Amino acid sequence: MAKNQRTYAPEFREYVAKLIVQDGRKLVDVSNELDIPYNTLQKWVGGYRKRLRDAEKAT
Repeated sequence: MAKNQRTYAPEFREYVAKLIVQDGRKLVDVSNELDIPYNTLQKWVGGYRKRLRDAEKAT
């Protein structure tokens, strides 16, 4: 079990995903800078991109 598992606010997760998607930052760089696992960021970015696609379909 992961004893030192951190939780992040949804607003923070969206902010970080925007850094990667909209600002063009490299996922690996953001991962290293913020000390967040690469796989975690991949999930956040994937979820953010899905929400963008869903919002685009709704309009």
